[in-house]
Amino acid sequence: MAACVLTVLGVAVIVSSQRDSARPSALLAPSGTTGTSAPRHGLPAALATGPAFLPTSASLSSPPSSTSRSAARQRLTALIAVNRADRISVAAYDVASGVSVSGGSQAGMRTASLAKLQLLETILLQHQRAGTSLSDSEEDTVTRMIENSDNNAADATFADIGGRDVVLGFEPALGLSPSRTVPGSGYYWGLTRTSAPQQLQLLQNLVSDMSPLSAGRRAHALSLMRNVQDDQRWGVPVVADEGTAVAVKNGWLAVDDDDYDESQGSWAVNSAGVVTVEDHQVLMVVMTQHDADFGSGVDLVQRLAEATADAVLH
Repeated sequence: MAACVLTVLGVAVIVSSQRDSARPSALLAPSGTTGTSAPRHGLPAALATGPAFLPTSASLSSPPSSTSRSAARQRLTALIAVNRADRISVAAYDVASGVSVSGGSQAGMRTASLAKLQLLETILLQHQRAGTSLSDSEEDTVTRMIENSDNNAADATFADIGGRDVVLGFEPALGLSPSRTVPGSGYYWGLTRTSAPQQLQLLQNLVSDMSPLSAGRRAHALSLMRNVQDDQRWGVPVVADEGTAVAVKNGWLAVDDDDYDESQGSWAVNSAGVVTVEDHQVLMVVMTQHDADFGSGVDLVQRLAEATADAVLH
């Protein structure tokens, strides 16, 4: 793995590549089949484990191959820096090339309804391990939870799973770090604290053969995300090629939490999706918090999504 470090506007940037000359996408190979050890479930190691950065740092993982790519990275880093890196977390992965990008905070981002993707994967894996299918009632609740972002349905799914401790217990199997993705107390699943690189792992679980989820369950989850109601298709989908299928789950919340400084803006606005950009399948997560209101949060998310897509592809 090649790596270099540069600094833009005081924000640390790490650039690395997991590709080798024999395998353009080494991350899809099982561990031990290439000269480098592939991380669990297939994400580049810098994203799967999360670099040991301070919350205000940013990292970009990709091969430093051209002036245009360097310029795209610097534009993304500058956009993060000018909007405060501690209130932003982004991560993206180009499945075909193996190029990955991450920036901003590595912890402490509130999920809001983005947590529903973790709940979905948890209950699907729970049934897979038991050799059972979702009941009709569970199928109804997960459908409403994802397609309509129904909070009551999420509460019901959370209860069906068995609550916070069970959700936390399934995190390692889903490729998450329990110390980096921390569910909110009690039933406050929307106050889960995490980062974009952690949430990117959940997207990887939906597209990789190395996923803990079976092909059928991966397809089912993607189908739900491709059918979210029209007014919830903002965010990451802004970068998708026209006419292509978009799988998305967004989250938004006016945060009311004891250790959350609402004077800096109360809104957390997030977007995660599997999209096709310039004919490349791209996994992307954009998280923001301390937004002044929902609208300004959406605007920032979409500007970050455009800059992140540029950095991962160009």
